Amino acid sequence: AVIGQYRSGKSFLLNQLAGISCSAGFAVGHRRETQTKGVWMQLRDMPSGAVQLFLDTEGFDATGMAVVYDERIFAFAALTASVLVYNLVETIKEADIEKLSFATQLATEFW
Repeated sequence: AVIGQYRSGKSFLLNQLAGISCSAGFAVGHRRETQTKGVWMQLRDMPSGAVQLFLDTEGFDATGMAVVYDERIFAFAALTASVLVYNLVETIKEADIEKLSFATQLATEFW
C-alpha cells in the first residue's frame, strides 16, 4: 500500500511498482482534484502462482474530507498491507512523524 498527501504521485508510483502502465493500472490525474477516492485495489499474478494485492489510497488532506477520514484510510492501509510506503513530496513534517508513530503503535498492538 502507498499512503501520503493528495496529488503526490501515489497512483503513479504503484503503477511503476506493479510494472503496469497508467492506462491499465491505477488512474493518474493531471488536475488539482483527487483521482483516487477511498482505497482502490489491483491484483497482479506472480510467476510463482501467488497473487500480489496493491492498495492505492486517497491522499491525506483532500478537500472536503474530515481528519478522521484520513486516519481511517491510514489505519486500514497500515493494518492490511505487508509493505507500507509513505510517499512524501517534500521534507518530513511533524504530522508525518505522528502518522508513522501511529503505524508503529498499530504494529505493536496487532502483531
